[in-house]
Amino acid sequence: MRFLDNKTISKSRQEALTSRLKPNIFLYIVLVVGTMFIGEVISLILLGLIFGFDFINKASLLRSDIFNIISLNFRVFTLIISLILAKKYLNRSNFSLGLRKENALRDYSQGIIISFFQIGFVVLMAFVLNKASLRLNKSLNIKYLILFTLGWIIQGFCEELICRSLFMNGFTAFFSVKSSILFNALIFAALHIGNDSVNLIALINLFLSGLAYSLLFYLKDSIWIVAGAHSFWNMIQGNIFGISVSGSPIIKASIFRTSLLGSDLITGGSFGIEASLLCTIVEVSLIITSLFLLKKKGLIKK
Repeated sequence: MRFLDNKTISKSRQEALTSRLKPNIFLYIVLVVGTMFIGEVISLILLGLIFGFDFINKASLLRSDIFNIISLNFRVFTLIISLILAKKYLNRSNFSLGLRKENALRDYSQGIIISFFQIGFVVLMAFVLNKASLRLNKSLNIKYLILFTLGWIIQGFCEELICRSLFMNGFTAFFSVKSSILFNALIFAALHIGNDSVNLIALINLFLSGLAYSLLFYLKDSIWIVAGAHSFWNMIQGNIFGISVSGSPIIKASIFRTSLLGSDLITGGSFGIEASLLCTIVEVSLIITSLFLLKKKGLIKK
């Protein structure tokens, strides 16, 4: 299959020629990863000032809702630095980054709907297979729920801007569209290697997730749909069903408390449902649907 340039990729290729940086894939990766590193350092310093610089050794603090709320919202620094890099040094426009004003709310809402269907299917199937039980959380802290949601919105948008806008579209200055999609999906999975309880199935599913989001971005020419899907994939897991998000501590500020029972192949074990075969099914389904729509749109040729 041959993947043709869409509008944002065509624009990205043009802007690469007028960037302050000569096309150099190694330097490009170093700069983008460097912005992520600087953002993380700023976040760690601020967390140290708030909780004490020995916070990394405080297991109960690391599992607390307030710590994780602040950590998520501090991703705003990585987001800001990434935007500065894109605008000032890479000469990237809002359009090539997928930051389209046209239908932004519609695209974001579509992303939320996609994530609801995906997580809903996984939890429903786990429940039908007697691998999950749900109960209402009567001690829900609404303020924390709202702050978590804001944090997920920032975190999801930040990761999609880096992986899809900067890596995927940026790589098309050096590689084919197909290679850029595959390469950035691998990077997306690699970013989670250090997560607690990560395993092979989790990494495969994260690669499939990165591939699915890349194809959605490619299809829609809009970062908003994948930002919405990514952010609310996390929010629905953590704050609606009370399931571990990519191996992170289970959130107390959730609408439901979900107990996952039985085989890790169905439940994902301590990493959460992202390490389950049910997650594999929903990601593959989204990939197949996106490929079908891309062929119908004429962006994929034999």
